[in-house]
Amino acid sequence: IAELNGEERSLVDIVVRESDRLNAIISDFLLYARDKNCKLAVVNLVPLLDDTLHLLSQKAGEQVRLVRDLRADDAWAAIDPERIRQVFGNIGERALRAMKEGGTLTVSVRGDAEHWYVSFADTANGVTGQHMEKFFEPFQDSEDGTGLGMAIVYQIMQAHSAQISARILPTGGTEIVLGFKQAARQAQPQPDGPAGDAPGAPKAVAHG
Repeated sequence: IAELNGEERSLVDIVVRESDRLNAIISDFLLYARDKNCKLAVVNLVPLLDDTLHLLSQKAGEQVRLVRDLRADDAWAAIDPERIRQVFGNIGERALRAMKEGGTLTVSVRGDAEHWYVSFADTANGVTGQHMEKFFEPFQDSEDGTGLGMAIVYQIMQAHSAQISARILPTGGTEIVLGFKQAARQAQPQPDGPAGDAPGAPKAVAHG
């Protein structure tokens, strides 16, 4: 096989990048269209967040700082761990894309008497009140990669009957907060099944 010259190598690189982009779009479409059943188990949210932060640290540039503000060592909830791992990853990667010029992503966990709240707060500018109204709809967020990342996040949280909200911070960044009902470590998960129409199903709350 003849060695490629500079222009040919450049064309191959473009083909590879476009193939990766198309694969990502197809993967997100499949995730968005997949069965909504969840395989629930009582899981500690903290290790899942630690895994997400570790992966994000590998992708973040030197100009992006990751802050871990976990105010609980254990945060047990009845979730599908693989789906919630997807939620954390989608939100974190969106924040990194929004902070191309640098910034800080703060990930925190806090609890009240009944819920655990997981927050992703970035310092990027650019999201307006008008965009925030449709933040979780497909193809609405310019920092959402394939355009389905936040829609998938909302869909997964809805399937868990969990809470989700987004708001523009006074400093101009975006904060996404996820709320999970607390579960005792020994508690049994609920039967599998879609929960989007169950009483108390989540509502996306967008604050301008």
